[in-house]
Amino acid sequence: MQLSRAFFLTPEKTFKRKLTEMMIALELEQKFSKEQIFEFYVNRIDLGQRGSFAISGMGEAEHAYFNKDLKDITLPEAAKGTSRRVHLPTGKDVEVKIPAGLFNGQQIRLKGQGLPGPGAIGDALITVNIAPHPLFERDGNDLRLDLPVALYEAVLGGKVRVPTLDGAVEIAIPAGTSSGRTFRLKGKGFPGKDGTGDLLVTVKLVLPEGGDAELEALMRKWRESKPYDPRKDVAS
Repeated sequence: MQLSRAFFLTPEKTFKRKLTEMMIALELEQKFSKEQIFEFYVNRIDLGQRGSFAISGMGEAEHAYFNKDLKDITLPEAAKGTSRRVHLPTGKDVEVKIPAGLFNGQQIRLKGQGLPGPGAIGDALITVNIAPHPLFERDGNDLRLDLPVALYEAVLGGKVRVPTLDGAVEIAIPAGTSSGRTFRLKGKGFPGKDGTGDLLVTVKLVLPEGGDAELEALMRKWRESKPYDPRKDVAS
């Protein structure tokens, strides 16, 4: 009697939660094996690699959702689309198709693949996590890339190879290109509802490592004979 009284004297929200969990446990016993039920509770506790559990709503409409993070999706895979095999708490393995162009953190809903609740079987929510890329940074459906360029390439101009998600391409760097200038490569970004984005390539001037005596001498002569102020338009 004491246990029963303590249970019903709990706050309303806590009482509803406990009652819900009891109802879910009863349904699990009727529909799943002991091994599958054990898998379900393991997934409730371990929120890292395996997954997590959530309850949405109250009463007849209540669902038990299963949440799973996919953390190994590369940027090229996210751009072209891919698939991953996911193990659900029911013991079932499913192949999840990841559409091309998804953003980091977007979810894929698998209808009726969650856990049973008092109202109906819930859904499985698969969260797509895209790993950072060493070269490209996503900006909406565009991609951004810092392109190292040698001093003589910037001064004299020339053709340089630029990496893209589809393989390297050549672009022409005009003579006299300053560091920070951006070139747009049409259609080399991410697919989207309004079409494929672009790759924005920003020139990053790189001097020789360790210095160069001839270059330093030339720059001293240049400073004396042809001085100019690159910051003339910057407010002091």
